[in-house]
Amino acid sequence: ELSSQSGVQGVAAMSGLPPVRLVNANDTDFEGYEAPKEGPFENVDYYQTVTLDYLKTMGIPLIDGRDFALSDTTGAPVVLVNETLAKMFYGNQSPIGRRLKPGFRPQTPWFTIIGVVRDVKQGGVNAKTGSELYFLNAQWPTHLQASPRNMNVVMRTSLGGEALAPQV
Repeated sequence: ELSSQSGVQGVAAMSGLPPVRLVNANDTDFEGYEAPKEGPFENVDYYQTVTLDYLKTMGIPLIDGRDFALSDTTGAPVVLVNETLAKMFYGNQSPIGRRLKPGFRPQTPWFTIIGVVRDVKQGGVNAKTGSELYFLNAQWPTHLQASPRNMNVVMRTSLGGEALAPQV
């Protein structure tokens, strides 16, 4: 409904609102990766759950691969990763097509990486950028048998906040 309002150019939702949120520190298996003694270890700083059009609404550039598509809502499990995660676990190789497994439960399926996005500050604008996975919200019930506890709605608009407040 929000996207149909005059002046609204994009609407999306996400589980963690940048630029300041706490580190999740989620265990994650990276297929074929063996951590060296000094790391990096198989852990991701931030799990982010998003709706379709999140990147577009937030103005986050896609660096490699593709964004989530409508067909992914009922498709195989897929994720996006940020640049920091891609460099940390894959070096100079593209992570597109590689698989990882979120550390929720043993029966959690493997997710295929479909895109790499520009880093977004999550731990504060002056903090080092952490590693981040982006899950498609519509896939949570099917592939993770859960849903995020909270979601934040964001809007891109040509109008001021006061103009949209009554509709929101």
